[in-house]
Amino acid sequence: MTTGRALALGTVTVAVLEAIETSTFWALRAGITPWRIFRYIASGLLGQGAFEGGPAMVWLGVVIHFFNAFVIVGVYFLASRRISALVRHPVICGLAYGATVHLVMQFVVIPLSSAPHSSAIDPVQLAHSLVSQALTVGLPAALFARAASPPAPNSLPAAALAG
Repeated sequence: MTTGRALALGTVTVAVLEAIETSTFWALRAGITPWRIFRYIASGLLGQGAFEGGPAMVWLGVVIHFFNAFVIVGVYFLASRRISALVRHPVICGLAYGATVHLVMQFVVIPLSSAPHSSAIDPVQLAHSLVSQALTVGLPAALFARAASPPAPNSLPAAALAG
């Protein structure tokens, strides 16, 4: 698979999986709609006004969400070109990456953004988020990076092994 195709498919996969998982979790836990979640994402850029805006704020949140997915997948792709273990061990590295992405978002990006946030830590929510981000963000990013990685220099093409 080409790098561009893998990056595009990885971005869409991560964005969609993460949106479905987050929307389901928050709907069940607190009755929060996906529209409010995307407004929250937009509030990172616009602050409280994102919650008072109309559908444009929802769409802005969707665009930001997909952009974030692109950056997250892209960072893994770039790192995997320098650190071969990231493509040799995509499951463990991807899971660790997804959990790390969550920690960076929760404790660095969101506090530095204009989004409303609390400094209180809910252990159930934190544990859920670490696992869900590992599975919906890190693992797909790693698997798409592996699919697009060039073959190892010492490996033979499959045709050479067959004949």
